[in-house]
Amino acid sequence: MGRRKLSLRQKSLWGFLLGLLLAVSLAGCGRSGDKGLVVARVDRLDITMADFQTFYRPPPQEQNTVEEQIRILDEKLEDLIGFKVVQEGGRDDGLHESDNFKNLRERYIKNLLNRMVKQREIVGAITITDAEIDSLLSRSLIERHFQHILTLNRPAAQEVEERLKAGEEWERVAIIYSRDNDVGLHRGDLGWLAWGEGPFSVYTELQPIAYQIPVETWQGPIQVGREFHFIKVLEERTRERGMPEEERAAARSFIFSFKQDAMEQELSNRIWAEGGFHFDEDQFRWLYDQLMDSFGRDPSNNPLPELSREDRRRVVVRSKTNPYTSQDLLERIELLSPSERDNPLTLDDWRHMFLEWVIIDGVAEYATSKGYRKEPAVLASRKRFTDSRLYALKLNSLRAEARPAIDEEIEEYYEQNPQLFDLPERRRIVEVLVETREEAEELLLRAKEGESMDSLARDYTIRPGFVQRGGRFVPIRRDEFGPLGEAVFEVPEDGFGPVVETPLGFSIFKVIQILEPHLIQLEDVRENLRENFRLEKERTIVEQFKEDARARARIWKNEELIRNWAEGIVAWREAARNDSQGELLPEK
Repeated sequence: MGRRKLSLRQKSLWGFLLGLLLAVSLAGCGRSGDKGLVVARVDRLDITMADFQTFYRPPPQEQNTVEEQIRILDEKLEDLIGFKVVQEGGRDDGLHESDNFKNLRERYIKNLLNRMVKQREIVGAITITDAEIDSLLSRSLIERHFQHILTLNRPAAQEVEERLKAGEEWERVAIIYSRDNDVGLHRGDLGWLAWGEGPFSVYTELQPIAYQIPVETWQGPIQVGREFHFIKVLEERTRERGMPEEERAAARSFIFSFKQDAMEQELSNRIWAEGGFHFDEDQFRWLYDQLMDSFGRDPSNNPLPELSREDRRRVVVRSKTNPYTSQDLLERIELLSPSERDNPLTLDDWRHMFLEWVIIDGVAEYATSKGYRKEPAVLASRKRFTDSRLYALKLNSLRAEARPAIDEEIEEYYEQNPQLFDLPERRRIVEVLVETREEAEELLLRAKEGESMDSLARDYTIRPGFVQRGGRFVPIRRDEFGPLGEAVFEVPEDGFGPVVETPLGFSIFKVIQILEPHLIQLEDVRENLRENFRLEKERTIVEQFKEDARARARIWKNEELIRNWAEGIVAWREAARNDSQGELLPEK
């Protein structure tokens, strides 16, 4: 019986099976299956199979011999050893003992515990009935044409409200004030939306409000968290029904998100009530004034206020077990990147942010009482955070040693490498590379008849890495790409070239721009060269540190384990390839 083509469902099934096979192979290729086995040792530091498998996952599409796979594993293990020696350098420097490091790690664990509680006790407990889906679908028969403005603080919201009440055009106000990422495209016009669609569906509070506003009127500011929304309803109509399965799936997704938000809020309220929390508005307002005064003195650096020891001990929130002081709030603000502190936040914004942090602490305490903090997944995640953070801190300290390039170095480099700056004529092209001349000639005819070369490249090109780029090259010179480069320079701008045979296949192309010869002046690239010099010096310092550390260390590799894993990877790929080409179920 001949082979049948795979249906979409069969392809999905095979994709799942191959993914499952990959997971099994990673867990048990040969004797590498025991993730506790030591694959390498640097002094007394063990690198286990679990470390290696986290660092490197073999791509399923590669086809290598055992010896080639061993070479790849050796290279990846060398990279991992380099990571480990830098990480241990940070440990030797005691970078993990600072209060800032410990605060970051604890904040990371608390966020992890929050996600764990929500996943286990909220997401796992959500049920959705057919009756709920039917009820939502009945409401989604109506759709509305909305306009929307989003601001992130109360002063901006007040200005928007004043302008809209004064009769200013919605589109103009949206362009000036709205912080919606796509406002430049739609100018505050969201188009037609049904219940459960568009940005309103993200907010459990906003969705019902949007569908209660009378047609041809607007409402706002509507505060949701730290955001302020203005919504206008232009029109309303009965919507066309979509595919039943797709509509039910979309409805289920919306109901799930709605219930998840509600249950998370219920959890926060319960934690707040059971924890006996009390918020001191006066103390918080005093701290906010200190913050705003400090930011106002030097907004470019967003400095934190310098408070006395007594002021840092002022209690802003108190629970049954913990007081949260001005110091606690300042420490959390220090964890924010400067970009997150650029936007001037109102008193309500800071209050909301601080109470969010307090609730996260409360949920983390609850998770600790349930024993979640001691679970292997949390302990492993804590170790990964420590390792990666130590590596980053040590790497930054090494990079800081790089001396800035002086002008004499930059000028010497410019003079000694004229080929980089005295540019000859170059041409931009879009190309499609295929396996046969016949296919190339057919595609060239289609392109000349008006089909987009970019689309043809995305559908047909076999040149590695050029599908996503739509076949577009960087500007090329006459002496590049052999016969293709020669042919390109015989074609005028906007012209198509002939079919060109290359070592990789048969190429067709279109010249989209001719760049005339050009001399790049030193002053135009001086700062770029200075940055390149700095990056190269940083790389040299880091590599030298790795080399010196490796020279001092005693390094041992488990060659047998590496070979076993390589053999397992090759066998897995071979089995997957054979299975995917074999017979499917016989036709009925």
